[in-house]
Amino acid sequence: DLMKVREKVPDDVQTLRLLAGYLEQAGRIEEAAKLLNDNALRLAQGSEPDSVDSLKEQLVGLQAREGKWLEVAKLSGEMLLARPPGPGRTALFELHVESLVRSEQSSKALDVIKREEQRFGASPALALTRAEVFEQLEKKGKAVKALQAPALMGTLERNEVLRLATLLYALDEEQAAEEALERHAGQGELEPLFAVGQFYSIRGDFERALGYLVRANQQVSEETGDGAKSELFFWTGQAYERTKRYDEAAEAFEKVLEIQPRHATTLNYLGYMWADIG
Repeated sequence: DLMKVREKVPDDVQTLRLLAGYLEQAGRIEEAAKLLNDNALRLAQGSEPDSVDSLKEQLVGLQAREGKWLEVAKLSGEMLLARPPGPGRTALFELHVESLVRSEQSSKALDVIKREEQRFGASPALALTRAEVFEQLEKKGKAVKALQAPALMGTLERNEVLRLATLLYALDEEQAAEEALERHAGQGELEPLFAVGQFYSIRGDFERALGYLVRANQQVSEETGDGAKSELFFWTGQAYERTKRYDEAAEAFEKVLEIQPRHATTLNYLGYMWADIG
């Protein structure tokens, strides 16, 4: 059916992307890549930059999943030339750096990070990306120094706090990690508190995680989005369940279901929890 639609509307980008997705799922990787590449080149002759970019985005993701890092490095580098600042650029930039490292072009990766800073200014994301490159190169001293950048001393997003602490632990800088986590939790805001609680949960220290997750729950307000609330309530319920505080766990999980009644992971947790306690 998609092939028929494509014949009638050859420039329909959504159809092209769906068809490429089906081809990839069927294991016809080369066909999917050719479809995306050929049509990106064809549409580039017109005036549809957004359409071209969306096809390239899917193609570079396919290349990454296939481990074709040289191809990823080339295409993502080209895409960055036209990508404005914002979340979309950040994700693409990090993929570009990863592809350079994986294709044994680490020196070029560090040069790319430096140029990005010169163009857009220092940022927590760039400092973390530089540290990750040094850590992968087993240059511990330079990685630790990169994590002392001024950009990492201010307020960070939750994923940035997690990346910072994870890197410090990987570098055997446990005390520095603890200090960084406490510094960000000390801001008393929901996101940093949630990040620290989430970090300790991932490490299996659920008792410690609860101290931060409970404090994060106390910061929930009417302005907190449903997505953020349900995620926080789920992690809180998980920590309560792992510490055998089943009533509190059930209460937290029920809050998730009030927002998302079909939240599969929460329903699964509740089912196993009630089975375990009879």
